[in-house]
Amino acid sequence: MKPCSIGLLTMAVTLILAMAAYSQEILKMAATNDNSMQAGATNISDKTEEYLNPGEPIKVKAGQKFIIRMESNPTTGYSWQLSKDLDNIIVLVNNTFIPPDSKLCGAGGHELWTFKAIEPGQTNIIIKYVRPWEKNQPARTNVFTVIVN
Repeated sequence: MKPCSIGLLTMAVTLILAMAAYSQEILKMAATNDNSMQAGATNISDKTEEYLNPGEPIKVKAGQKFIIRMESNPTTGYSWQLSKDLDNIIVLVNNTFIPPDSKLCGAGGHELWTFKAIEPGQTNIIIKYVRPWEKNQPARTNVFTVIVN
């Protein structure tokens, strides 16, 4: 095996382990009935809505957070990545992988991408499903239109 391949494999395994550890923390919060991460839950300061359909415009107010949920399976090497830099209308707060409820090896889960609306305007979030080391076209591309009032 070439040294470059070993380095990529090591990096991929490290990423998967880090995502699994972080996912375990989220599951612990859910087990203690911390509902602040659930779609539509009301925090003291804001309401976080969850969006699944790229064809449906996301309408939010400045200062509001929102979540984009997409199916994902990192065991295949694929993950979601921003296709272009965000402008000053929204910012990425974080993204995380939520493992499946299934105990089956290789079962897919979901990636949650949390954004915050900063100022009024309209923008597109373009997210592609890729294997980072491959130069091929993405397996999928989602375009979410965000309208901030």
